[in-house]
Amino acid sequence: MLSYLTPYVCFVQGVFSDTHLLALMYAGELCYWHWQIEKETSRDLEENGAKKFNSVSNGRRFLQKFVDIVKESFKGKGWDSTRAEQILGEFAGS
Repeated sequence: MLSYLTPYVCFVQGVFSDTHLLALMYAGELCYWHWQIEKETSRDLEENGAKKFNSVSNGRRFLQKFVDIVKESFKGKGWDSTRAEQILGEFAGS
């Protein structure tokens, strides 16, 4: 059973449901794969004046929020942030 503070902590951090929290993880992992493909293809997406999507910055933001909330509010409740932490480590090495 979740403590009474869990919903409040999530709400304060801008996460309104467990589905929203899971979406942060998915979005962060999509940023990771975008970054990997961008590295492998060495494509410059700023051609034709298009603004480049910053996979690392966005991915860090999504994943760090996910990790913070899981460690603070969902510790011992079946949520795992191991993969998010691995990706953050790879982003840090970039």
